[in-house]
Amino acid sequence: MFSVVVALCLLLSIASQLDMTDCAEYPCADDQICIPTLMGHECHCYKGYAMDISNNSCYQFDECSVDGMCHNNANCTDTDGSYICECYPGYDGDGKYNCRDINECKLIMHVETDNVTGEDTNYGHCAFKCINNDGSFECECDEGLTGTGLQEVGENGTVEQFCEDHNECMFDTHDCDQEAHCNNTDGSYHCTCMEGYIGNGWMCSIPDSFIT
Repeated sequence: MFSVVVALCLLLSIASQLDMTDCAEYPCADDQICIPTLMGHECHCYKGYAMDISNNSCYQFDECSVDGMCHNNANCTDTDGSYICECYPGYDGDGKYNCRDINECKLIMHVETDNVTGEDTNYGHCAFKCINNDGSFECECDEGLTGTGLQEVGENGTVEQFCEDHNECMFDTHDCDQEAHCNNTDGSYHCTCMEGYIGNGWMCSIPDSFIT
């Protein structure tokens, strides 16, 4: 019990000594905080600022110069006395502790239908297929087509798709038999055996009756 009383008295004595230290007698700079101590007082900078010990002045500290202040997928912007973390485009979160990938395909591939006219009013940004990736997305054309895979809806409601037919016959990317004609179609192609041959176009042969 005696030791507790002694400890309390010591704390009160220290507190009284601190109270007796008058920061007004030795004022700090306007941009600094005065903290009383047993030995007198100390001057400290406000949050977001650091002390230049060469001239005891405060300067703005760039928190963004320190690694890890923001999330890896966020941008750090230094401000007056603080900083701001913002997730990169394609990510969502507070920027400081988490930035989650946004699945753009779930946001842009849906089709909205007008309840009155029954017509589609939102076609999304991809014409056929949307592939989500880390922080972004890609559009792919349907099989047999080539292009960016994007599509846009004009002011008059017309839809422009940036996918064009890939002419397999012209670019020799077809699987027709060497004894067959390749006929290009919209998004595909068709094979027809040449005259004097039979088959489905992908496989052509000479009829047995012609073989002697």
